[in-house]
Parts: sequence; C-alpha cells; structure tokens
Amino acid sequence: MKTFRSHEKENTELEGFNPRVYRTIGSVFAVLSLLNLAVVIFAFNRSGYGLYHAEDAVTHIAQIEQYLQNTNESVLNIVVHKNNFKMIEEEVQNIHEDFTTLNEEAELFRAIDLSSIDGTIINDFESAMMKVEAYHQALLNYSNMFNEYDENSLSDKEKLNYFMNMIESKYGSEIEPLKNEATSAMSAVVKHQNEAAYTFYVKIAQEFLFVIVFMLFTMSVGLNSIHFMKNNARKAALEIQQKKKDALENAQEASHLRRKATAIAYTNILTGLKNRYALEEELQKRLKSDDVTVAFFNFDTFHELNENYGRNFGDNFLITVADTVKEKYSDTFDIYHTDADEFCFVLKKFGEQSEADSKIPQIMKTLSSPIEVTKLKVQLHVSGCVYHYKATERLDVNGFFVKIDRALKDAKKSASSGILEVGSLYSRSQSL
Repeated sequence: MKTFRSHEKENTELEGFNPRVYRTIGSVFAVLSLLNLAVVIFAFNRSGYGLYHAEDAVTHIAQIEQYLQNTNESVLNIVVHKNNFKMIEEEVQNIHEDFTTLNEEAELFRAIDLSSIDGTIINDFESAMMKVEAYHQALLNYSNMFNEYDENSLSDKEKLNYFMNMIESKYGSEIEPLKNEATSAMSAVVKHQNEAAYTFYVKIAQEFLFVIVFMLFTMSVGLNSIHFMKNNARKAALEIQQKKKDALENAQEASHLRRKATAIAYTNILTGLKNRYALEEELQKRLKSDDVTVAFFNFDTFHELNENYGRNFGDNFLITVADTVKEKYSDTFDIYHTDADEFCFVLKKFGEQSEADSKIPQIMKTLSSPIEVTKLKVQLHVSGCVYHYKATERLDVNGFFVKIDRALKDAKKSASSGILEVGSLYSRSQSL
C-alpha cells in the first residue's frame, strides 16, 4: 500500500496536478457560495415581496386615476352635448361601467400590504375614495334627472331651455366642485404612492449594492486562493488561442475549397467552358422575364472519332474547338460545353439580335469545317438548332430542354451525309 501511494504521488507531481489542492479549493468555494446564497436569500425575502407590492400598487392606483379621468370626460360630454339624448345615454352607461371597474381596482389596491413601503398611503387613499364616492353619488343623482325627461317631453322649446339650464346649473354648482375635489385627492394619492415606491426602490437598490459588494469581496478571496493556478491557465489559454488560429485557417481553406468546388461543378474540366449545370442555372434566371436566343450544335460522329483515333485525340479535338469558338464568338455569346459532343451558344443578355442571327450560321460553318489536331485535319458532321425563346412562352428549364432535344433529334434525322448546309439548318431552327 505504501508503494502504491508513493507511485501515485510521483505521477501527480509529474503531471503538475495535486488532487488535494483542488479538493481544498472546492471546499473553500463551496462555503463561500453557500454564504453568498444565504445573503441573497435573506435580502430577497426582506425586499422581494415589497418590490412586487410596490409595483402592483402603482399599477392599480394608476388605473383608478385613469378611470376617474374617463368619468370626467364622460360628464363633460354630457354637458357639452346636453341636447343629444343618445349620447347622454351612452355616456351615462360609460360612467356606470367606469365606476364599477374603479371600485374593483380600489378593492385590489386595499388588499396590498403597503406597510413596508409607507403605512400612511392607505389612509390617504381611503380619504380620497370618500371624495370619489361623494362624486359618484352626485353623478347618480345627476343621471336620474335625465330619466325624467325624454325627447318627446322636451319638444316644447321653453321646456327644453329649462332642461338645458338645469343641466348646466347642476353641473356648475354640485358636480364640478366634487369632481375637482375627487380628482385632486386621487392625484395626490398617486403622487404619494409614486414617491413612496421610488424611495423604496432606492432603499432596495442600496441593499442589493451591499450584497454585490459583499459577493465581490468573497470572490476576491476565492480568486486569491487560486492565484497559483495562473501559469497553467495561461498555458491553456495559449493552447486554445493556437487551436482557434488553426481552426480559422482551416475554415478559410475550407471556404476556398468550397468556392473551388463550386467553380469545378459549373465548369467543363476538359475545355474550361461552363457546363450544362451552369447553363441550367442561367436559364432558370432568364426564362421567366427575358427573350433568349440559344443555339445548340452537336458533332454527330464524335464517337467514331474516339474509336478511330483514341480518346486522347478526341479530347484534343474538343479543346481545339473550344479555343476556336471562344476566340471568335465569346464577345457575342456565352458559350457552354454541355455534353461530350455538344456545344451551346447563348446570346448575351444585352447582345444584339441581328448580330446573333448573322453569327449563328458562321458558328455552324466553323464547327463543320476541317479542324487541325496534332497536324491532322478532321472534319465532322454537325447538326444544330437555334431557338428564339420568348418570355411569354413561360417555359421552365425542363420544358425548354425538351424542345431543344426534340429539335436536335429532328436535325440529325433530316441531315444528309456530309456537312449540313447552313441554310437548311437555319430553316429547321425556324420550325421550333
């Protein structure tokens, strides 16, 4: 047993790690954490509910003041529109509803324990509610007065004038003074409540500031207890930094590889021209809104060239063809190598249609002319078609290629032996 412990100690020293030290540090931090937790719980129990009650009280008292203001507006509308019985009925109903809701909010306010905030608020509130209730009773009497009259009973002008004067007199002598008293008293309660809540918030903030300072103090003790781990932490940080640097370089390399892979995916590796995938993507963008002129040309006997001279010779033939058409026609057309024996020419988006019409026969002539490859001239039979697509046709890419493939098959079937004449090619393309 002694030998085993000696061996364990040797390994831990070699690795720079002593479990006993870490257990001690863990115990210290556990005690400090429990102490901090006890302080926070004590502070919260003392002030957390008070904060909740303060906020709740502010909300309810503000609602009460708002309903009182709504009532004042309804009363004013009655006075201003005293000859509009329909509006008077609506405003009387609004007053009844506002006071019902106001009393509900008052009961909720009374249920809040404000002793820890300001014990005098509830007394001021009850005093204000007495004035509000007096105001309410006066309004009930005021509204009952309207029940004794209707539009028919006031058809007489003299009675109507008497009714109007009575409304204004009642409002000026009884309603308005009570309204002002109730409004002022409730506004004072709102102000008192807001000031008390603010004072309470400040007090709580000071208590929590003390808690934070205390926690900072205990944390500083903990940090000092693990100060000896600084060197190892620095070493670990440097290793992480190096790993991040390596990861960033790897990410940049991966991004470059993705861009390179995308370029490869849209490029014919042999000729360097864009391939069928690139053509499909371009047509996908243009078919919906643009008129597009597209010409396809196919070397009908290219497979025989591969069989007779070998695939390397066939590859060199395609490279020569690609270089030739790029040099002659890339200013007017976007050129695609869409299949082993097929090339496509798309009029550039802002190209001239007349120029395209004149050059398409030239392309046919170029492709069907003898082409020199490694000092050997080769002349293959070429079929082709041209499609003057209109955006109004509203084809998708698949429908577009269906028409192209059918046209190329028709061109091959109708071609006689030897090189297809440009004129007959053009007339067939017109039939598309």
